[in-house]
Amino acid sequence: GGGTSFQAVVDYVEGRTEVNGRRFEERPDAVVVLTDGHAPHVTPAEPDKWIWLITEGGDDWPDAHNPPMACHRVFTGEK
Repeated sequence: GGGTSFQAVVDYVEGRTEVNGRRFEERPDAVVVLTDGHAPHVTPAEPDKWIWLITEGGDDWPDAHNPPMACHRVFTGEK
């Protein structure tokens, strides 16, 4: 129903999230997201680092994102 928030992941990866008053300092080489894609669209600062694994029947917005992000369909055997 669109309840997932990717923005929280974006904020964490981009160092805008604090834990115990300290910001996340590490910068990942890649961010892998397994999702049905049904959530508000996000535009990460470094979209080329994001790899979207989208389950069957999932929304296709990451596939059409500009700038492009890596997207792959994951088949679960459910229809």
